[in-house]
Amino acid sequence: MNKIVSPSNIAMITSAVWTTFESLHITHDALAKAHEQFDAVRLAHAKTKNNGKPRRCLCIFAPSHSGKSHTVSSYIHNTVLPRLVTEDPSLAAMDADELARKQKKVVHVTLSAQATPKSLATDILIALGDPDPDKGTKPTLWGRVYKLIAKLEVELLIIDEVQHLANKRIKITETGDPIVFDHSRDQNVADTLKVMMIRGSVPLVFMGILQARDLVMASTQFKGRVLDEIDFETPRWAVEKERLDFMSFCGRLALKLKETGLFEEPPPLVHDDIPSRLYVASRGRLGLLCRIVEKATILALTRGNKVLTRKDLEEAVDIIIVGRGELAENPFHSASKSLELV
Repeated sequence: MNKIVSPSNIAMITSAVWTTFESLHITHDALAKAHEQFDAVRLAHAKTKNNGKPRRCLCIFAPSHSGKSHTVSSYIHNTVLPRLVTEDPSLAAMDADELARKQKKVVHVTLSAQATPKSLATDILIALGDPDPDKGTKPTLWGRVYKLIAKLEVELLIIDEVQHLANKRIKITETGDPIVFDHSRDQNVADTLKVMMIRGSVPLVFMGILQARDLVMASTQFKGRVLDEIDFETPRWAVEKERLDFMSFCGRLALKLKETGLFEEPPPLVHDDIPSRLYVASRGRLGLLCRIVEKATILALTRGNKVLTRKDLEEAVDIIIVGRGELAENPFHSASKSLELV
């Protein structure tokens, strides 16, 4: 029987679960490869930053909720922060999340919708900690961007939501056509980013949804400056190595949830047919998988349970996936033979 949990305790539990999931940094194959490339481009920049030659870029394109942003945050926490603490041991006393926000070695910029050259400068200045990021003319703002990048010794600038570089139209049909980018309009923002690379100020990483690849690769100058396009496609169940990587991630997530003290035992994320049903529910997207398990955790704990069950996962899929229109049917309700595993 479920225990009665007061509304105030429900709020505390929910907040604690959200905070815990935000702090989880679980590795997987694609993430590890991305981190290796981040290290490589930063090292190359350190060796050549004063030669005045153009910088180059990396690209990560993947569906929403694939864990792209998590890849950046885990890199900052697991790679950047330890090096900073080694260089300055006094930083060890600072809260890790606060230090991650304040450090400027690797800067994560989220582009505003329908970006313009001026809004791009503002977005970068916000990430760099400028106190007045939207005050000034476009040339003034960009002048501050270049000065701050040099002053703060930024080693890598990550531009997220790169699809906002283009004006886009969304064609909605019964078959669910994807976003279609309109390349007929002015590409001033893309040109501005090319100038950043040509000036040799800092290497860049472009991240966005799959359709954003066409936007970046449509430019010959951009394409010629791409060092590597990091493979961040969702794992395919039919490919054994990728299936095992997905299941391994589920197992590490389960162990983490026990280690944090949320549960007395690891949740059954790798038991029986649960991995295949979670795969179908999340479509293999690790970020979405985490959102499902996060919701299941809240459901279990707010009922007073210290063990997460299959029923909690099933209900979480109803809320997160079916309830939000991701799928028409909950795969936990389907017969095993009817699961669409690809």
